[in-house]
Amino acid sequence: FYPLKNQSWRSSPNALDPSEGDFPTYAPKGVRAVCYSAPDPSGSRNLYLTRDRDTLWSAPELLGEQLLSLGNEVFPMLSADGKTLIFSSDGFYGMGGYDLYRSTWDEASGTWSEPVNLGFPYSSPGDDFLMVDTPDGRYTLFASNRDCSRDSVYIYVLEKQDLPSRFPVRDPIALSRMASLYPLNDPARLDHGAAVSEAAPESDDTRLY
Repeated sequence: FYPLKNQSWRSSPNALDPSEGDFPTYAPKGVRAVCYSAPDPSGSRNLYLTRDRDTLWSAPELLGEQLLSLGNEVFPMLSADGKTLIFSSDGFYGMGGYDLYRSTWDEASGTWSEPVNLGFPYSSPGDDFLMVDTPDGRYTLFASNRDCSRDSVYIYVLEKQDLPSRFPVRDPIALSRMASLYPLNDPARLDHGAAVSEAAPESDDTRLY
């Protein structure tokens, strides 16, 4: 369960995505800009943006050449202020598979910055995608198929740090443990409260948990 607005995913194919696959786009009601992934003529998925112009949506446009790769860019998540973009790609430099990247909007130049790989522990040799923050800003969630069966994904929940530090890790064992995101064995730090104020939607699937 992600802390995202209900009924906000649009399935593809649709008018914006001419591909034959069923690929979701996050587009909650009331937003004025929708960022989505769609294939170009070569078949690689790129990131596009369309804006609400009162009564009509603007013609979709590529976000910028700096966000293009030889691979695929998928699951874009645009911040509420429209200035930060988190997405997954298997075409830029990375750890392997799909990694998580951040790009920011430069108001002065009117362009998006070069994407930066978020690195360990967010990116891993597996596929990592769909990263969001909880509304209260306390936690970051993302999905990954690292360390699980091929037909599954894990959803990781990380407590945000005010001043996160970046440092090199050269010990392969420590690096593997970091990438696996083993929780700290400290019961005093465990927060069993809900990450969102509203309860998870009740269904046959959620009752299994």
